[in-house]
Amino acid sequence: MATTADFLTKIDETIKDPRDRLTTAAKTNFLKEAIRQYSRDKPRTTDAKLAGDGTLQDFPVPTTWVTDFSVLLEAEFPIDLIPPAILDLQDNLLLVRRDGAERILTLLLTLGATESMRLVYTTQHLVDGTTVPDNDFDAVANLTSARAARAIAIELAESTEDTINVDVVDHQGKARDFDDLARSLEASYREHITEGETEVAELLHFDTDIAFSWRRDFLTHPRRFR
Repeated sequence: MATTADFLTKIDETIKDPRDRLTTAAKTNFLKEAIRQYSRDKPRTTDAKLAGDGTLQDFPVPTTWVTDFSVLLEAEFPIDLIPPAILDLQDNLLLVRRDGAERILTLLLTLGATESMRLVYTTQHLVDGTTVPDNDFDAVANLTSARAARAIAIELAESTEDTINVDVVDHQGKARDFDDLARSLEASYREHITEGETEVAELLHFDTDIAFSWRRDFLTHPRRFR
């Protein structure tokens, strides 16, 4: 897995800003923002165990569970069987909120003192980027670079620096260049996350084969066409 330093190196290689306008702290904050967005688009999947004591049916959520974000995907009990013994979530587990905290209830069973239940659930990625799979490294780096490039574009667009000198700089033109780069990088990220798919309108068709209680037929879908 990549580190923060790997992402910062990739950002510098992507935006190629000779003036180095952004500090390391600023680029690190953009990485954190990108990781939070990536977590919403592609949450991290992990697992944890609920350890029984022969009486408990009320358990705290795992330590990496994120309130109002995490989703329970699977519960295995007993664990480590081949094939795995997967429980029906709707019948066996209930997520409740008590005293401001989420808890997990086992509805139909009590875990014995030597028994455990394995939960598989979604959670957020670590903001240092170390949980981003290698396959998604470039995509997250592109999203981070897009935020960095847009920040530079805004700075250039608002610049009042005197440009009437030997090194004349077209600030507005440079701002457009960085903004275009940001748009391209964001598009590349979205294409990777959606695997190149685009949303299109879908035509839905149903055959409503019922009659009104007052025996009249449908105005736009009469019986003779059904």
